[in-house]
Amino acid sequence: MDTRIILVVDDQPLMVKLITAVLETSGFEVRGTDDPDAAIEMAQVLRESVQLLITDMRMTHMNGQELAARVERHCPDLPVIFISGDTPEEFGFVADDRHLYLRKPFRNQALIDCVRTLIGG
Repeated sequence: MDTRIILVVDDQPLMVKLITAVLETSGFEVRGTDDPDAAIEMAQVLRESVQLLITDMRMTHMNGQELAARVERHCPDLPVIFISGDTPEEFGFVADDRHLYLRKPFRNQALIDCVRTLIGG
């Protein structure tokens, strides 16, 4: 069976729970954590099963771009949705075919649309 897992990382546990609930309700399998180091460990174990990373840009111990780079060591070419209350310009972010940006607060459907843009489903 082809398991396609979305890895969700935000240092606010409530955001992890919210995003996880929205995605699971839409039929996606999700693993979530509020600890970037735990996310890296999950990526190392799950490897090819991880189809998408959703991460907050500003976290206490590691920013989202650093986390994405470290996760990609275990999951090459992994698509990423970066989320933040800040504008993408504040991070110098430019979207491409593997990286999207979603500004908080966002509607559930906006999140689902971003996921489907990157991985289908």
